[in-house]
Amino acid sequence: MMVKVFTINVVVAFMKHRLILLTILTAVSLVSIGVSESFAFGDCQFPDPPRTYVTMAKKKTYYIRGQSARNLTEMHYGRQSNFIVQGLAGGEIWYDIKTKYRTEQIKNKFCTGIDAVKITFYGVPQVYIASNFPRGTCEYRAILEHEQKHIRAMLKFMREQAPDFKRFAKNMTKHSRWHIGPVKKSDIESAKQDLYANYDKQLESYLIGKLQLLSARQKGIDNPVEYARVDAQCDNWDKYLFAR
Repeated sequence: MMVKVFTINVVVAFMKHRLILLTILTAVSLVSIGVSESFAFGDCQFPDPPRTYVTMAKKKTYYIRGQSARNLTEMHYGRQSNFIVQGLAGGEIWYDIKTKYRTEQIKNKFCTGIDAVKITFYGVPQVYIASNFPRGTCEYRAILEHEQKHIRAMLKFMREQAPDFKRFAKNMTKHSRWHIGPVKKSDIESAKQDLYANYDKQLESYLIGKLQLLSARQKGIDNPVEYARVDAQCDNWDKYLFAR
């Protein structure tokens, strides 16, 4: 599961499950998701919650060329627009869950539970600059400078949120159901999927709510004063955008 946050000089767009959503996500209340009611909980004794490890990972910033302003506009809006997208910045901000399970047999049934879980809060910064603007030109440098403001905002957000994310994740694994059973042998994998889905839903709800803060900050960067400042730096915007 993944969220990509891209910002341009107009809006902030969230790309979730590889679908582009061109509206700002509304606040999502935190919910505690239970496991499927199709599994019982009696008789299984897994007294200790899972060993939990929470880390943060940031990859290097990827600078991506090869897309024209026209292509970036279509990529962002899904169609042509009155706005011309000259650059995009942001990238993936999400989490990864890795689980280790243990299963015990009780007579002809089985109990399964999460023995250990590693949760990684990660970011992959990305910058797109329209191929219309040759590297080294004033216009290229102006776009890059602006998009790097969005990357700095993204990385600052991750640094600020990492401690809270870690606390939330550890509290979640401590207080959420971490075992299921007794179940039939044929239901063990489904039980594991239910336990995983419980963590996944809680982390998704938590992080989507937190991303509202990043959205507001990125919108604050894209303002008329900033647009005018970028535009005033160079003289050949039309030359590169409308070259035949």
